[in-house]
Amino acid sequence: MAADLAALHAKLDGLESQWVVLAGSLPPGVDGSIYRDIIATLKSRGQKLVLDASGDALRYGIEARPHVIKPNNIELEELAGERLATEQEVIRAARKLVSKGIELVVVSMGKAGVCFVTGTALVIARPPDIEVKSTVGAGDAMVAGIVAGCLRNLPLKECARLATAFSLDALTRLEPGLTSAAKLESLSAAIGIEES
Repeated sequence: MAADLAALHAKLDGLESQWVVLAGSLPPGVDGSIYRDIIATLKSRGQKLVLDASGDALRYGIEARPHVIKPNNIELEELAGERLATEQEVIRAARKLVSKGIELVVVSMGKAGVCFVTGTALVIARPPDIEVKSTVGAGDAMVAGIVAGCLRNLPLKECARLATAFSLDALTRLEPGLTSAAKLESLSAAIGIEES
């Protein structure tokens, strides 16, 4: 495992992309603080970090204040240390994380929608009713949509719309990847956006 970690760090040392996504569960035996250390290192080089993880990887990772995190409501409850029974409680917990230095907290709440919270804005994307064919990759698709929106410098509500459309596209198909610009546009148009 030491050789694998050394290879990972060597690859990260050569990474020149503006945005870096750290996602998924950690392999057995890897310390939960690894994402925190990677985030701190890459941020010091000016790169922007998205963290999509759970458990210790998320708990330690947020200590390094990644630019974006994408917990679901259950993962947010674990971070908050309490049950978040209402949407307002979810928003309050997300705002608390923003106050600690995370620029954007995106909380997926299943059929209820997705909260996008920054220090100055709140956007809730409400998805239309769809036939879910697979949940595999839906969170990853949302992260890709968030990064795509940030790279395009979209306003928060348009970033929320794009990221939610990416996720919906994944939910409605069994195949990997995105379908087409036309399908994404159609899904985007059906997403309700609430701002405050």
